[in-house]
Amino acid sequence: MDSDRAERVVAALRTRGVIAHVERAGVYQFGIRVRLDGDRVAIWDTDGTAALEAQVMRNGVLVNFVPSIPGSQDFTDEQVVQAIATADYDAPVTSTRPPTGSSGAGQAVDIDQGGALSVTLDSVSSTGGVAGVQLGTTVGGTALTGSFSGGTGAISGATTAGFLVGDGSGGANTGGTATVSYGGTITAGTPPKKLSARPCEPNQSDNAWLHVASAKV
Repeated sequence: MDSDRAERVVAALRTRGVIAHVERAGVYQFGIRVRLDGDRVAIWDTDGTAALEAQVMRNGVLVNFVPSIPGSQDFTDEQVVQAIATADYDAPVTSTRPPTGSSGAGQAVDIDQGGALSVTLDSVSSTGGVAGVQLGTTVGGTALTGSFSGGTGAISGATTAGFLVGDGSGGANTGGTATVSYGGTITAGTPPKKLSARPCEPNQSDNAWLHVASAKV
């Protein structure tokens, strides 16, 4: 999206009562930032692809995605405005390829409403936070299915588990049957204090801790 189009879309969204701003993602790369409730923001169209999609962030943590909208590469300005203004930012992820990476100080990914994942990230990195990555159903929603691939990166300094699937307490039905993979390193600040239904053991090859909080993953 070029800067002129981003400005037009933002102006139209504001006339509909949407709190929107132009998001500058890089040189000659622009998108739309939409303010949501609960300290969340949706970042639209900053990954360099033609189709409309968004990542939903809370305090720098990736908490959800809006899937790529079929045919949106050919949308008019009015159709783009309609899609952004009426998007369901609370729906569980069903199918998406989000932007290529997630990183930051604190938690990097927090998907807590379950759903059918189809997520491929090139890299995930975090330092600190309760967990570097959490995937599960802890605030309602459906069990995890599908797949999550975190690529490479480095997760360190988490206070419970570097990579957490489930609620962290061994709660029933808080995980799912999703296929989860991550090729980066995971180094916990201290070993997790609570074990779940499936034991947590240190990975001797990289001193990592993987905490699986459900018997089905």
